[in-house]
Amino acid sequence: GSVNRGTVLVVEDNFEMNQFIVDTLRGEYQLISAFDGKEGLEKTLAYRPDLVLSDIMMPEIGGEEMVSEIRRRPELSGIGIILLTAKADDEVKVRLLQAGAQDFVTKPFLREEMKARVRNVMSGKRARDVLKRELQSSQEDLEELAQEVSLRRHELEKSIEEARASRDEVQRLLQLRDEFISVAGHELKTPLTPLCLQR
Repeated sequence: GSVNRGTVLVVEDNFEMNQFIVDTLRGEYQLISAFDGKEGLEKTLAYRPDLVLSDIMMPEIGGEEMVSEIRRRPELSGIGIILLTAKADDEVKVRLLQAGAQDFVTKPFLREEMKARVRNVMSGKRARDVLKRELQSSQEDLEELAQEVSLRRHELEKSIEEARASRDEVQRLLQLRDEFISVAGHELKTPLTPLCLQR
């Protein structure tokens, strides 16, 4: 269903055009609408959509300003951005690509083109999200492993310490035994000497 396909925020000040885009993408994604750049930014912060599809030319905050605002905020990193442009102004496009837009749709557009461009950006984002999750979980696995290794090392050091202690203990006992033997031997030998002499 649309739930796992992701969320698209449509930012377009022309009501009919906004509706038309929403209708075009309906059924494939969850859709949210905003009607200027200020509302667009607020809804991006509130809903964290997967993709922002915005017109460039809007009153107050335009698409260009909104893109740089979104890209400035680390908590919004990874959100896809496609911009609607009335004319194919290459200079503007290059500037916006550098600012962090992923793609453009030039008006007037075919519904299928719009769908295809959105699909491309969305699948790229999904792939990145999966990778990010994989990395995160392997990072967690590594941390767990590191903890286990350090625990094992601690246990090993403890048992080496104990082994050393018991080795010292054994040395001490051996030493005591040797001392005992030599003392006992001496004691045993001593009374025998006079007996031998008396014979």
